[in-house]
Amino acid sequence: MKKDVVSWNFKYLVKVKTRKTVNLVNILEGYKEIEIISPQEL
Repeated sequence: MKKDVVSWNFKYLVKVKTRKTVNLVNILEGYKEIEIISPQEL
């Protein structure tokens, strides 16, 4: 099951590079991928 993070910090968290980096770190550390989305994407 995927978990969602909703962010109003558009300048940082919802950037594509940040989304990919967060998931890369999660995978390398043995955690599941997460989906970071803005409220407009809900």
